[in-house]
Amino acid sequence: MYKFYFKRLFDILLAIFLSPIWFFIFLIVTIFLFSINHRPIYYFGNRVGQFNREFKIWKFRTLKVKTGNESKGDTVSENDNRLTKVGRYLRKYKIDEIPQFFQVLNGKMSIVGPRPELPIYVDKTFYNKMNISSLKPGLTDYSSILFINLQKKIPDKNANAFVEKNILDKKNDLKKKYARDISFKTDMYIIIETIKKLCSGI
Repeated sequence: MYKFYFKRLFDILLAIFLSPIWFFIFLIVTIFLFSINHRPIYYFGNRVGQFNREFKIWKFRTLKVKTGNESKGDTVSENDNRLTKVGRYLRKYKIDEIPQFFQVLNGKMSIVGPRPELPIYVDKTFYNKMNISSLKPGLTDYSSILFINLQKKIPDKNANAFVEKNILDKKNDLKKKYARDISFKTDMYIIIETIKKLCSGI
């Protein structure tokens, strides 16, 4: 009942309840980036969403223009030279993800759900088998909590290979766990733990 009916209502109500915070941040960051000529301000990249369909995720742009192609799996490390000065801070405090609240409201995403991956990292057969593909991608999930400092762990060279070898299986296991345990209680736990991680200074 929660997965198919109440989760969507929960997403809408929580996004609206939190809108004085996230919309204010969205507005301030947009104006600031516009004022320093940090254009394009937004980044729209291919990710795999519900039913294994690709969609455009919406973020504040953090990389220099025309440096690499994220849709092919260019994972970003903490010292990546493609990062803009402002982009480093936006990523560190997860502010670059704020525009995704609009995607929660329009039904593309959920507050809690499997974090959407670049197409290169997605095993669609596994997603279907474990019912991960039936879920809307989320702003946060188990892996967001565990890997909140992932950027610091990723090496500057061979970043994609590092993720595929050391991170991807763990992320998939956590996605499978969420698909199995999905409930209001689980979502509240993930939200609270995410907030605690963010408030602790990451």
